[in-house]
Amino acid sequence: MEYPFVEGGMKLVKGDWGELDNKIIIYTKYNPVKPDPDWEKRGVCKGHIYAAYVAEDIGIEKMMNDLLKTGAPLDNYGDAREFLKKNKNGKKYLVLSLDPITEEKILEKNNNIVAIGPYNSTHRCKKNMNNAICRYISMFEWQKKEKSNLNSKLGNCSDNGFKNFIFYEIVDRMLCAKGHHYMYDFYEKYLTDLSKGSVLETETKKLLRMVKKHDIKNPNDPALEAIKKQVEILDLMKNEKYEKIPEIKKEIKEIEQKIEFENGKKMQL
Repeated sequence: MEYPFVEGGMKLVKGDWGELDNKIIIYTKYNPVKPDPDWEKRGVCKGHIYAAYVAEDIGIEKMMNDLLKTGAPLDNYGDAREFLKKNKNGKKYLVLSLDPITEEKILEKNNNIVAIGPYNSTHRCKKNMNNAICRYISMFEWQKKEKSNLNSKLGNCSDNGFKNFIFYEIVDRMLCAKGHHYMYDFYEKYLTDLSKGSVLETETKKLLRMVKKHDIKNPNDPALEAIKKQVEILDLMKNEKYEKIPEIKKEIKEIEQKIEFENGKKMQL
């Protein structure tokens, strides 16, 4: 099975890179080059699934209720407290093996799901599972912290600071984060949610299309100038200063036409 969005070898089967969940099922498949009799004696044959349920510590009762929904055999595990592990920042996460389980059963779950691999040795399966768990927790915590930071900066910025907030705190970071879905998609979703239902919504969608379309190579790139002008339109609309907007839109159109012309010349060479 192929998935369009891959982050560091992690395929997000269910979920949204822009808003990672505080609980996830991560799994991989054992796919040896040739059968290994020793492992087959232990019931680990080609196609064996290694899977883990990972959840932020949100209270034992809530975690256990969420865990029950995954179909995990809780009789084998006892109290979830035994499986709470601290990450490098001292925060606790539940990390619980779901073996034995089939890929079909995993894909039936409503949980967010990440797939990695497959790998040709049990050692690589286990090692990369541990790496993926740590990586996912790190990405989830980054999003949680960054959202808090953005909300704080937005709440403290004046009307005159809105343009700088949109460009430097979101758009500029999106341009730098291309190829990193958990970052790029996060900023895209944050800006989308910020403008949703407001007078800024249509122009924000245009801004996001411009950011996605252009790969900015240097600070003098004309596409960057067009993007900055589009941010300026959002700022003017927020402050109900509509007089200059038609002229700025005309300037953006001229820049985009020039970019298309230059790109056409390059294709002819």
